[in-house]
Amino acid sequence: VAPDRVPERLRGRASSLFAVAGPVGALIGVNLAARLPPALGYFALFGALGLTTLAFLAFAREAPFAKPPRSAGGRLRFAAIASFRSRDFALAWVFRVLMFSAQFAINNYLLYILRDYVGEAAVPGHDARAAAGLIGGLRTVATLVAIAAAHGLAQRTSRRRVFAQGYAALMAFAMLAPVVWPNWYGMLTYATLGGIAMGAYAVIDLTLMSRVLPNPSTAGRDLALLVMAGATAQFVAPTLASVLIGASGYASLFLASAAITVAAGWVVGRLKGVD
Repeated sequence: VAPDRVPERLRGRASSLFAVAGPVGALIGVNLAARLPPALGYFALFGALGLTTLAFLAFAREAPFAKPPRSAGGRLRFAAIASFRSRDFALAWVFRVLMFSAQFAINNYLLYILRDYVGEAAVPGHDARAAAGLIGGLRTVATLVAIAAAHGLAQRTSRRRVFAQGYAALMAFAMLAPVVWPNWYGMLTYATLGGIAMGAYAVIDLTLMSRVLPNPSTAGRDLALLVMAGATAQFVAPTLASVLIGASGYASLFLASAAITVAAGWVVGRLKGVD
């Protein structure tokens, strides 16, 4: 929807607005999971998603697009992967897979990190579920503050890679904090710095992705492929995390995630068509 309906001059502002939605949604979801019985929490999320989806379909109407002519021989069957011939597009996709794999590897195991690595006796109230909600809340506040601060800066410059590379450096540092301080304060440091890093990147996420789209006529499809990199990471992260935790413990999970994040920063630095 964004590349089709948001003018390029407004995509920085749209990126910042979309960026706010993510951490606010995560905060609501984490706290519902922490404070409601599991069945009721899932039902509440299901109901909210269903209602908002219906509202989007009803009130955000758009004109139909003309269908592109089909070429002889059914060549469109592989059209969805044609965009990966673009070097910048492929690199942006890899960047997002690495970025989200590192994040999800930690976030998906946050409850178990607090229970088994930090220790339930060391978290506030001796309740790991409530502590996970606190970590999520702190991260959200840090993200929102960073979005507010970084939005103005992003509006004053056309450079986008530096934001992504800054994200990678700060997020990797955040992931090392629980290794240096394997306690509740290390997790608070991780949440704060990680939230700042995510907020600083989120304000340029949409514009960065828009600049690597190789074909304006397939911009919506190609942006969807970049977004789906996050879904790919959802498959990679649990497997990676379970192997690392089983073999070497939670410290290795933080170290590997930091290394993957640094690799993501290196990949985004290889973009040629983005300042």
